[in-house]
This record gives sequence, structure tokens and C-alpha cells, in this order.
Amino acid sequence: MLTFFGGVLASLLATALWYLFSVISAYRRFGHLLGYWVQVIPEFTGRTYSIGRFTYNKSSRSFQWDGTNYMIDGKPHCDWESIHLHLDMPAQKILYTYRGNRHSKAYSQFYGFGVMDLQEDNAGNFTPTTGHFQDAQEATIPQGFTMYRIENVVSRLNIMQGARTLKEFHSDIIRRYHDYNTSNSSDLISHENN
Repeated sequence: MLTFFGGVLASLLATALWYLFSVISAYRRFGHLLGYWVQVIPEFTGRTYSIGRFTYNKSSRSFQWDGTNYMIDGKPHCDWESIHLHLDMPAQKILYTYRGNRHSKAYSQFYGFGVMDLQEDNAGNFTPTTGHFQDAQEATIPQGFTMYRIENVVSRLNIMQGARTLKEFHSDIIRRYHDYNTSNSSDLISHENN
């Protein structure tokens, strides 16, 4: 009987250590994903920019990707959230399905899937660079995008959040980013500074 309880205790300890190791490993390799990102979608005329956020749910040990797509004047067009997100480490990609809601249409809910390409740095950390997504109801071809850390965009545009809400701050970022890109021949941020 003592051997049985010893085995159960050893099994529980091993499971707890494996869980702790998997959480630490995910944070170590993919912690660079966490936070806000600006997504530039050049084919979306009139709503070329989105701001998305990666979060990590410790209880389910999974990453989430959610955000808002904006019109070029900074007004929100739609919100989305990932239903399922898979980190494909050998292929260096993120595969995800999402559900969204449009702000201005009678049938507002939509679904789609996306792929993000990841770039590994010398320390073994992964950062999203480019990718594509496809709205199941609207788009007939995948829409390509490029990803930038929001901190880099905010720094280059010299924007301060101040007392504004996060949505107001994000709308201002979109308006100013669009104004910069339409008045300059090169993008605000080179991809090497992601």
C-alpha cells in the first residue's frame, strides 16, 4: 500500500514539474509575442491597419490573438479573437482560426483563419514578421500583412497615451501611421527593427 501511494505521489510531482517546465519553456521561447502589435494589410483599401494583442492563458497553456481592424480615419471596423491558435515550431509559423464582429453590418459575425510567419533570433526567441489571413465570408483570396511592435510605431511617431482610453490611443496611432505612410515614400519602420 505504501508503494502505491509513493507511486501516486511521484506521478503527481512529475506532472507538476512537467507543467511548470512547459509554461516556462513557452514563456522563454514565445514571450516576445506578448503585448500589442500593429498589423499592416496593404490590400485592404480604407482599412489597412489593425492593432492586435497576444496574451498567454496559464491555465490552458495557450496563446490568444485578439484585436481591432481600423478604417484609415481611426474608426474601428471590426474586432476579432482567436478561437484556436497553434504554434508550429518546426515550420516557424502560427496557425489560427478566429471569430470577429463587424461594427457596421447587419450580419456582423464572421470567421476565418490565418498564418503568421515567425523569425527566430540568435537567442532562440520567435517574433511574428509577415503572414496572411482569410475571412471565410468576405475575402476570396488571402490578405497579406506585415507585423510591427506597437512600441516601435509609437516611438517613431512620438505619441503619448496620456489620459486617453486605449481605444482612443489606438485610433490616434492608426491615423498618424497612415498619414506618415501616405506622405513618405518608405514605410515608417524597417522590418529589421521589428
